[in-house]
Amino acid sequence: MHYPHQFCTGVARLLGWRTVRRVVASFLLLVSLSAAGVELNSSSEYQVKAAFLFNFAKYIDWPAEAMGDASQPFNICFVGDKSISQDLQQVVSGKSIANHSIRIIQVHAPGDSHVCHILFVASSSSALEALYIARLGESSVLTVGEKPGFCRRGGIINFWMDANHVRFEISPKAAQRAHLRPSSKLLSLARLVEGPSDSGGSQ
Repeated sequence: MHYPHQFCTGVARLLGWRTVRRVVASFLLLVSLSAAGVELNSSSEYQVKAAFLFNFAKYIDWPAEAMGDASQPFNICFVGDKSISQDLQQVVSGKSIANHSIRIIQVHAPGDSHVCHILFVASSSSALEALYIARLGESSVLTVGEKPGFCRRGGIINFWMDANHVRFEISPKAAQRAHLRPSSKLLSLARLVEGPSDSGGSQ
């Protein structure tokens, strides 16, 4: 898997070079992202995932009706572990998505998820993921998880760890069901899985 330089650099910039140097040297970060992801310790995992979530938004097309006009914020929501909240706030500070300001929202119930553009389901709330996926149905919400089998159960993107490196997979079928169009660049980064009908499953 080879990560396009533009995407990798975007993630690295969002992490902040000072933060990156605390995890690995800047060069190692770029090489690791382009070749096999970033080797992490527990304090850096959500920093990397937060940066990826923001970059996912730039490489996926939402229907115009889902985005609304420029006065409406782009909502990145999360369910469960609040560890990612501070990292997300740091990543999106002063930034926008397609001229929309960005708002970080903690969601507490499936009925609240309709306001989201991206919904990240932390592993601490994985027992509830089926309720959120079912509630969203064909809504244009990018669902992102971090538990094995998330895409097989209907999620669109799933983070997975390989030898302490962050990688991700995408279910194009699930994205199509949600009327979302991942760019070819994003698809080229991911391991592609078939989603709920995939007999082989996802990791």
